[in-house]
Amino acid sequence: MDDLVLNTRLVKDADETFYELTTQAPDQTGYYKLSPETLFGYYSDITTRTKDTVIRRTTTIIENRIKLKDNELLLSSTDTISQTLRIFPWGRVPKARIVFPGFSENSSGFSFELTVLGKETININGKEYPCWKAQLGLGGIFGAVFGKTLLYFSTTSPSYLLKSDGVVGPPGTPRTILELKNYSPIISS
Repeated sequence: MDDLVLNTRLVKDADETFYELTTQAPDQTGYYKLSPETLFGYYSDITTRTKDTVIRRTTTIIENRIKLKDNELLLSSTDTISQTLRIFPWGRVPKARIVFPGFSENSSGFSFELTVLGKETININGKEYPCWKAQLGLGGIFGAVFGKTLLYFSTTSPSYLLKSDGVVGPPGTPRTILELKNYSPIISS
């Protein structure tokens, strides 16, 4: 089983304050900047490696004028969902429509939904963790056709993603289970 290493730290410099999120896996590395207030990812630099190609994608959200409606959640990409959902109002909002900058339900024909299924205690490496269990997937008719992913966030605030179980990719991608193995507190720089 391959490991995914995720590190987060609060960066305070003369120009800006942001959470720096880095990810490292055998097939992908990522660097992200997230707003400390909303955990919205406004910058990403991702390099993906396959046996045939190496692809680097860099995204900067220069301006965001999206006005969210009730029960909508703004995500810059699925790569930052584990961080953004740490401040989700667990226990108060049963369902949220996921909004991505640059895409709208009208232009793309589909939407993503997060549905809170309740609380569940999970066991990782022999330790019990009380979690919020949520389901992430396409809304509407597409949701019945394509698989959904189960997410388990700790019930203690801020809620950390402890486990995910589902498809992480396009149709035909095999089911993947990710579990948190180790955690270290955020250190400011």
